[in-house]
Amino acid sequence: MVDDFINVKHGRQDAKYLLPELEPILESTYGVILYQEQVMQIAQVLASYTLGQADMLRRAMGKKKPEEMAKQRTMFMEGAVKNGHDGDKATAIFDLMEKFAGYGFNKSHSAAYALLAYQTAWLKSHFPEAFMAAVLSSDMDKTDKVVPLIEECRSMGLKIKNPTLNESSYMFTVNANNEIVYGLGAIKGAGEAALQTLIAYRDKHGAVTSVEDFFLTADFTKLNKRVLEALIYAGVFDDLEPNRKYLLDNLPSFLKLAEQTTKNQQSGQGDLFGMGGGAAAPVAMPTFAGKDDFFSPQEQLQNEKGALGLYLTGHPIDAFKDELTTILNGETLAQTLERVGNLDSMAPPDASGEKRKFNRGKRVWVAGLVIDVRVRPLKSGNGKMAFVTIDDRSARTEVSFFSKAFEANQEALKVDEILIIRGRASYDDFSGGMKISAEYAFPMSKACELFGDALQLTLDNKVNVEKAIALIKENRFNPQAPSEAQHPSEPQTPAFPDRPMPPMPVVEKPVDNPVDVYLHIDGERTEGKIRLAPSQRINLNAQSYAQLVAQLGKSRVTVNYALSKWRAPELEG
Repeated sequence: MVDDFINVKHGRQDAKYLLPELEPILESTYGVILYQEQVMQIAQVLASYTLGQADMLRRAMGKKKPEEMAKQRTMFMEGAVKNGHDGDKATAIFDLMEKFAGYGFNKSHSAAYALLAYQTAWLKSHFPEAFMAAVLSSDMDKTDKVVPLIEECRSMGLKIKNPTLNESSYMFTVNANNEIVYGLGAIKGAGEAALQTLIAYRDKHGAVTSVEDFFLTADFTKLNKRVLEALIYAGVFDDLEPNRKYLLDNLPSFLKLAEQTTKNQQSGQGDLFGMGGGAAAPVAMPTFAGKDDFFSPQEQLQNEKGALGLYLTGHPIDAFKDELTTILNGETLAQTLERVGNLDSMAPPDASGEKRKFNRGKRVWVAGLVIDVRVRPLKSGNGKMAFVTIDDRSARTEVSFFSKAFEANQEALKVDEILIIRGRASYDDFSGGMKISAEYAFPMSKACELFGDALQLTLDNKVNVEKAIALIKENRFNPQAPSEAQHPSEPQTPAFPDRPMPPMPVVEKPVDNPVDVYLHIDGERTEGKIRLAPSQRINLNAQSYAQLVAQLGKSRVTVNYALSKWRAPELEG
């Protein structure tokens, strides 16, 4: 229908009318039914509807009630045949009118929507930063709308600056560098009154030069501890002090400093540093913690998401970029979907002329952060399925877990979990893109024990070699050890024989994964690599990997991964 309208408009094809009587009604819209008024006219001309009856037809189509449409079809057919029109053509015309009901408006609404759509499309094309800033501002109190809009900004290549004390307004704005500056009003838990107080202070004070400057000069009547915590988590003070943990840990001390400064000003005394012209009051300075302690990247991003509803300054998957690059042979989600899509498009046509030969899809391994999980019951009532949205910063796609796959993997399907997924990718006729049907899903924490194939430990002059060797021995694989060796469960004598023993906690048994160990010796005078004897293989799993990283540092612990190491039976159905 849309193609017909465009092609006729540009003279690439002629308009087609099932009956000559339709031409004067549909000529202005190139033979396509666009407006409700046209439906009413067709019913009047072909089936002798009165204006009142034609309006009833319009209402029936708008409400889409099957029983009412059946009555209208009968009435239209009888009227058209009575007027001498061919029954088959009358049926086809009513089918077109019924199809119109799914998209049609009256002419006045259509014109208004078309004008608005044209104007907004023009603005989005020529002034994308300003347009998206305005759209974000209109819905900034609804996190569920802000998140997809931020993702759209990213897909458009627009730069988004995190909220900042010296630059952010209450709304989203555009700065001189054509960056969209995050609006303070979109920070959860801050409150408009507090934020407007903050903005009024900045407008009066001017640019804030340091955290100390802020706490010595701002009005904290409405800027309470809860509001300031939200601002810290959101990164509002990053330009003044990038260590958010330092700010959070010292917030009580900063507030104490601000409170004492306010008291001194109200009593007419000099300030704490003797710069107020009067005698400084003898006040003990608050104690401040040092700046050596930081949030881990994961902690900082989780706090940021709590304040903003999304990850703005980073992505949790960044912390596992090296591991996932190795596991997936350097292929991102976007590259995987593009590769499979190219294979699909090059397939020879089938009997119907279609090129889609991979009916079951091509086997793929992908990974991504779980953004959304939607669980649905099966129509049969026997079981459930899930639609999981994953994102790896290169692309975002939906992965389907049908009943058996959902049953086998449901414990791993959690929002904010990083999953490694094996499934089949195929062309989706509905979306026009690729879709993935999952078979198995594994949390990133299982990668070592499932796919770890070899381990390299770097020993340089900063490493305590004796502790490193002891740790290797501690985690050495022992094939003769009983399965409960590390988790003894001998019966214990209860302290009170007349009382029953509480049940023993169930401890998940680590998976045996013996891997070869390579030592990279990086000394001042010696450098080389040695492979330890097979008897010194490490049982590599999440626990042993964490111990090695804690002792040596992540940069000195390198795991070689191999997807081929993992074996599993195919899911049926």
